Amino acid sequence: MIVGSMLNADSVERALEACEFVSIGRGMLADPAFASKIISSPQLLRPCIRCNQACRDLSYGEVRCTVNPTVGFEYRSMERYSGEIAIIGGGVQGLEAALFAAKTGLRVKLYESNDSIGGQLNMIKDEYKKRAFMPLLSYYRNALEKIGVDVELGSKYSGQGIYCLPLIQYPEIPDNASVVESNIYAHHD
Repeated sequence: MIVGSMLNADSVERALEACEFVSIGRGMLADPAFASKIISSPQLLRPCIRCNQACRDLSYGEVRCTVNPTVGFEYRSMERYSGEIAIIGGGVQGLEAALFAAKTGLRVKLYESNDSIGGQLNMIKDEYKKRAFMPLLSYYRNALEKIGVDVELGSKYSGQGIYCLPLIQYPEIPDNASVVESNIYAHHD
């Protein structure tokens, strides 16, 4: 049996040439339908990016996954909605929000001011990191297209509505011993 970094059909096939069984852990967290998707629709496989963040960090007392926010919440039924929603920004948060909203039944239009989706992923220069993260971007492109999200590249949203945007700033943390010695961490830590 081989364990570790079974990320796609190619890695599973290569492993099975050398052994009889493979163990797929993180890949199944990233996409619980991993086994069926590598056969039927590999382009829709949500990839593990091997970050080892949420799946190994048990500080929350539960396993989570950086690329699959539904891990640990599978028991909850998804509410269904009708109507339409505009998502502003095609970074990873915007892409996930658009995909989730579309799965609930909403008609989704995603506005991205740049000429491609991906946000800060497009700024990665290190080739090793690019190879790790670009499959995630490909997944979002394919999944959004399949579910019917309308992606407007090179355009800014100018309509009316309620805005919910991710804050891209560091929180203010008071500089005192009780906070510094506590178990409080900011997202960037």
